[in-house]
Amino acid sequence: MEINKEQLSALYLGRNRVVGNTYINQVLDRSGTVRQRFFLQVTNMQESQINAYWAKLKFSGRLRAPESVVSEQELIAKLEENPFSIGYTDQVPSDALKVLLVLYD
Repeated sequence: MEINKEQLSALYLGRNRVVGNTYINQVLDRSGTVRQRFFLQVTNMQESQINAYWAKLKFSGRLRAPESVVSEQELIAKLEENPFSIGYTDQVPSDALKVLLVLYD
């Protein structure tokens, strides 16, 4: 499976859950500077804009925001448990995980 920036943006904005022929049933989010950089690169939105976007959708009851994980270890564990999940990191992932897209600053 491959993914481009537009597909990744659609996943993280809740607009799509399918990449190729694969249904992504768990979208994992982070916090801190890695989150800020990720959303700016992928969606061209600041973190405050992302938070407002999801607050509006959550209030309307239409969509649920990506599941937040607090640590790299938790992210890796969830990704390894569920082959239909997706997440992002600023570290080199373990060999057990598949890299779909690399973003550079």
